Amino acid sequence: MRFGILMTAAMIVAFATLAAGSSNTNSLARVAVEGKGNESMEAIQELRSRGQVGLDAVFAEFESEIREFKAGKTPQNWTKIEKALDQVAKQKDAYSSRLYWHTDLNTAIAEAGVENKPILSLRLLGGLDEEYSCANSRFFRSILYSDPDISKVLRQKYVLHWESVRPAPKITIDFGDGRKLVRTITGNSIHYVLQRNGRILDALPGLYAPQVFHDYLKELATLEKDVLKNPRRIRDYQVAKTRSIINDWDRKLALLNKKMPRKSPKPKTIVSEGTVISITPDALTASTRALTKAVVERPAVLALMPQLSRLREATGIDDWKSLAAVGKKVWLSPESIEFVRRKSGTTSKAEFEKLIDNLKEYVAIDTLQNEYRFHTEIMSWLTPIVSSNLKAFNKRVYSQLFLTPASDKWLGLYAPDIYSAVENNGVVQ
Repeated sequence: MRFGILMTAAMIVAFATLAAGSSNTNSLARVAVEGKGNESMEAIQELRSRGQVGLDAVFAEFESEIREFKAGKTPQNWTKIEKALDQVAKQKDAYSSRLYWHTDLNTAIAEAGVENKPILSLRLLGGLDEEYSCANSRFFRSILYSDPDISKVLRQKYVLHWESVRPAPKITIDFGDGRKLVRTITGNSIHYVLQRNGRILDALPGLYAPQVFHDYLKELATLEKDVLKNPRRIRDYQVAKTRSIINDWDRKLALLNKKMPRKSPKPKTIVSEGTVISITPDALTASTRALTKAVVERPAVLALMPQLSRLREATGIDDWKSLAAVGKKVWLSPESIEFVRRKSGTTSKAEFEKLIDNLKEYVAIDTLQNEYRFHTEIMSWLTPIVSSNLKAFNKRVYSQLFLTPASDKWLGLYAPDIYSAVENNGVVQ
């Protein structure tokens, strides 16, 4: 009896503590929006330190205002609510995604270890909490993170992290009559799926259609758990995935009456663990001679690269649109479509429908190119040793895959040997 009373008392204290903590978090959410001066910033910092719980508190406190804004109206204090949401989440337009992002990878790894989850680590130009981050990251916010199914998977199965590679270059076109166009003009992004210890499991370069991205998130979350029991599952996954892509690519080309060349193009040089190798029969033979060393250094999908090379040669620049047309249609969630409507500012129904059709076509083409060309290339680079050094791997991705190396401070946008007939060739420093 006495034990039961003590247990009941302990439970009452525990529930009271939880209630007090919940009440305190809700109060912080109110101060974050309505506080003055440092009060607001301190409340935002405290909420951010509480992670997803802190962000959820802001959503709970201002649920009606968020719903009102999504319905096309603007609440009186919306600017302050939106600012608080974005700062706690560290993501622009956080109202549409409800996602909390770490900006320190070590903190994300620590949380992933505690929660037994993989990490989705985004690399981009600019910041995810900026309006003018690179184009791909803006599309992520528009049609991926705003998708309820994707948002749910990310919250439940992943720890989220982003890091800026460099600022996103912007261009302003001033028409001289008060009208201006502001755009970012280059840059690419990549989602790394990391094991809970920070090792690379896979990487999704650029923009993917929502359903494809969603399916990858679920598949890789399961794979991460399998790899804990059997590390070889990574190599099995890479080979199976690359073969699947080859078969799909070949099938689509056949529908266009395109045939692969019988011979592969000239050997392509790739780097494997600091060693330069060529994809030729001799290279394939040599890589298998020292079997123990090959297990560590040889990319799992290396033997499939000649087939991929032939597919790349058979696919011309003008073929990507046709390939996308024979594939699955891109579907956007109603929530994502409404997000695009709010962002675009378009009031004409006909114009907006055309905008959405064009967006779907662009996403379909981008998905195929990123999956067929870039994703397969990335898997051909991944080995057990390489996957442990995310920083070096990402440097290689931006240099060799995205062709925006850190050494080029102008990102290919400035050529000193071309005369532009303006002072200092238009360069302002």
